[in-house]
Amino acid sequence: MLEPASLAAHRKRLHRFVGLWAGEETLAPSPWAAAGTAWGHVTFALDLGGVILTQQYRQERGGQPSFALHGVLTVDPQQGDVLYYAFDSFGFPPLEPARGCWAGDTLVVTKRTPRGEARHHFAWQADHYDYTVENRFPGQDGFTPFLTATYVRLP
Repeated sequence: MLEPASLAAHRKRLHRFVGLWAGEETLAPSPWAAAGTAWGHVTFALDLGGVILTQQYRQERGGQPSFALHGVLTVDPQQGDVLYYAFDSFGFPPLEPARGCWAGDTLVVTKRTPRGEARHHFAWQADHYDYTVENRFPGQDGFTPFLTATYVRLP
C-alpha cells in the first residue's frame, strides 16, 4: 500500500488533464471503422475529491458523431499504477482496466481483452498533449498504429 503522501502525488499527476480539449485525429483501418480523419472532443474532470478523473470523449467524422467514450482514471493504491476504465459506444464493457504508468511526461496504459490489446500513450508537451493508440489483434506479433492525435486545451 502506498503511503498517503505518495498516493496523493500519484493522483495529482492526473490533474493536468482537467479541462476541455479538441484535436484532429488520424485513424488506421480497424474491425470497427474505416481509415480516415476525425475530430475529437475531450472533457476531463475530477470527481470524488480528486480520487478519480472522469473522461467524456466524442468523435466526429464529416461533422457527424461517430464514436463516444466514458472513461475513469484512478491510481491503484497498492502499486501506484494508473488504472483506466473505458466504456464506449461499441458496447464492449471493460473486463478489467487498462493499466500502466508514467514514463517522464508520458502516461502509457495497456488494455487486454479477448479481441486484442490496445496501448494508449498520453504524451505531454508545453501547451497540448499528443495521444496515440496502438493495437495488437490476435495473431499479430507486434503493435500497429491505430489512432494519432494532438489535443489542444480549449479556453
